[in-house]
Amino acid sequence: MGKLVRIFLVISVLIIFANYFMLIINPKDIEKFTNYNKNAEYENIEYNNYTMNIINNKIHIIKKEQISTDSNILWRYSLEKAIIHALSNEELEKIKSLADNLKGNTIQESVWNILEWENKNIKYDYKKASLPNPEFIIYSNGSIKFIKGKENIIQTPYETITLKKGICGDYAILTAGLLLSMGYSPVYIFSIKFKNNDSGHVVAAININGGFFILDQHPPVYDLGSYYKYMKTKENKIIANATIYEIELNNGSATITKKGIVKGSDFLLQDYTFTDKDRKIITKDLLLMIIHNFNLKPDSSLPEFPKSYRYFKKWVITYDYFPEYYNPIFHKEFVTYLYKGIISDKKILEDLKDYSAIWVDSKIKNDNLEVIIYLAK
Repeated sequence: MGKLVRIFLVISVLIIFANYFMLIINPKDIEKFTNYNKNAEYENIEYNNYTMNIINNKIHIIKKEQISTDSNILWRYSLEKAIIHALSNEELEKIKSLADNLKGNTIQESVWNILEWENKNIKYDYKKASLPNPEFIIYSNGSIKFIKGKENIIQTPYETITLKKGICGDYAILTAGLLLSMGYSPVYIFSIKFKNNDSGHVVAAININGGFFILDQHPPVYDLGSYYKYMKTKENKIIANATIYEIELNNGSATITKKGIVKGSDFLLQDYTFTDKDRKIITKDLLLMIIHNFNLKPDSSLPEFPKSYRYFKKWVITYDYFPEYYNPIFHKEFVTYLYKGIISDKKILEDLKDYSAIWVDSKIKNDNLEVIIYLAK
């Protein structure tokens, strides 16, 4: 009997101690928190007067009214909350000037301008990416104790621009912010999980004519099928699923709606198939673009090296996986992408200025697009 009394006293002391530092939750309330995503890095579930935060697979339960610091700090560790705070009217106003400069005549042109600008001006922050996922405890007095990962915060678009660096979530929020500032709404953010990799990924997206296009830090733009294949082939990551957040402008600020979760295999349902007709149209428009900018004479006989010319030059430029990435909705942007790749080579650029006649051909080789440029004078 005395042993039972001692055990009861020990338990009572532990309960009092725990209640002082951490909240003691009624077991009946805890039972309500059964349907949660065990693979989530961060998930927030509410029930009655309690909120359960799942952070890096560890569960912390707190009272709702004690999240008084949420607007000051906790939003930086939750993608959903960060979208709302980082894309507020005040934050969007800070990037309005850049958005105006990057806005094109169409959403396709605007998107490509954003990705090119990010590729040139924002560097991937590998140091930040190596930081541990945030883990923290919220005490009953409202204070927060970080276990690890305090510095691994989500940045606002303006902070990413100022720091000139960020990780995937920072890029995605910046891209979404610039599009919203341009007046495009809604825009989307995909939170991606992989089958064969514990690290998640976050990307921005747009929807054109009912199809999603992924915007991931640099050109090109991908339809869902192309992006699934790109991640599998180039990054060795197989997409398991993606949570889709729709972001709309409401009185100048962003409102967010979780649209649902799409399976990785469903990405392949939106996958454009490249055709030989596409290749011919791309080749023709690329030739016209070069002729226009360099005042060259088109001559379809150049592949045969006609005797009417004294000097010849042949260039072959390979664009890896281009047929897989291409989508005709972004035709103009893809042709410009090829053109910029050509003139970025100083030797080719010099020849384009030096020669008088040109012809352009192309072919598909090993899933890549080969562009052949014939020059003569």
